[in-house]
Amino acid sequence: MENETSKLHKKLYSKNTILIGTFFGGLLAAGYMMRENFIALGKPQKAQKALLLGIIGTIIIIGGIVMIPETIIDKVPHILIPTIYTAIIFVLIEKYQGADLKKHQENKSHLFSVWRAVAIGIISSLIMVAGFFITFYLITSKEYRIYDNEMESFYNNETKSLLFYDNLGVKNDRQLIRDLKSIAIPAWEENIEIIKKTNEIENLPSELVLQNEILLEYSELRLKAFELFYKAFTENTSQYDDDLEKTHDKIEEVLNKL
Repeated sequence: MENETSKLHKKLYSKNTILIGTFFGGLLAAGYMMRENFIALGKPQKAQKALLLGIIGTIIIIGGIVMIPETIIDKVPHILIPTIYTAIIFVLIEKYQGADLKKHQENKSHLFSVWRAVAIGIISSLIMVAGFFITFYLITSKEYRIYDNEMESFYNNETKSLLFYDNLGVKNDRQLIRDLKSIAIPAWEENIEIIKKTNEIENLPSELVLQNEILLEYSELRLKAFELFYKAFTENTSQYDDDLEKTHDKIEEVLNKL
């Protein structure tokens, strides 16, 4: 009896107060407030579980938002996610604390204010935002590292292939044909494959997707230029000069986009 009287004098978060805090602060806020209620009700084990589930749920939500492609996230109404997890918390409160809260309110016992729940929600939301940006940074940093490793080969191919222009007028036609066949043309064929490969990186940032579109166009133009050079030298003709000039003009235009 004394124990019951003690519980009635302790403050609790009402169901509506928890739901308001949850809507603003997510599952972390819900877990914290339900934990405080369980502690006041003399249920420490359930208190620990409530907070742990709030933390795990928050991590899952953050991870899901980061991992789901932007094209899908943009189509989801912003209010949908908080509405869903608030509804889930409503069910959990009813199941695990509903009877105790009802008795507490019937006895006109002390309750925490809504403003306290709003404050907890705001703090929780700030923690969630920080967690989101940290997770996003760690994941995108990994993607950038993978991308940069692949692009290192791309730029090495570019460097060695462009030596061809330095050799014009220095090497004879036979040597230039050999360089085109064994170095320049294969380099840009490989670069096209590198671009296609990097496009398959999961959750590739949108700015890198855009960059790849430009680099693919650039690579195809470089390959076309070297193939025209190859035809010109092997056929010993100048009939491709106009096409080469137009191709190099397009290359300059594409480079200006990068």
